[in-house]
Amino acid sequence: LEVGFLKGYSAAAWKHLFPEARLMFIDKKEKPNDVIDAARDLPFAVQDSARSVVAEVVGSGYDIIIDDGDHRPDFQWQTFLNLLPCWTKAYVIEGVFTRENVELLRKRLKSKGFTDVHCYQSKFKNAKVQINGEKVTDSYYALVIYRP
Repeated sequence: LEVGFLKGYSAAAWKHLFPEARLMFIDKKEKPNDVIDAARDLPFAVQDSARSVVAEVVGSGYDIIIDDGDHRPDFQWQTFLNLLPCWTKAYVIEGVFTRENVELLRKRLKSKGFTDVHCYQSKFKNAKVQINGEKVTDSYYALVIYRP
């Protein structure tokens, strides 16, 4: 399951890499008209992952969930809590933009018993992430969380 669809580039990659996998994608917006062809036929649901009904919509039993939706830490945390019953092995939070947010999420995860958390940093080559017109970072973090 992946949260955040945009134009379907990562969805097409998952379809190519795991042709036999059960894939599901959600976004809080309708699938755009300009979605790439390779992702056009993939299962998709319009659902705000920060709402408590999301687990009822997507079902359960996913080995991995990737949250590449809203990148604000409070939304990332709420999405994690909402999808907690849906995954069995690993949960990935992509697009954590500051080290402070990494530590905030780690603290919250630890309070729920999740201690096997790995953090990876990536650098943007030519882009600078901006929020409200203000440069935030030229890199971002991904957290990989494993079930206890």
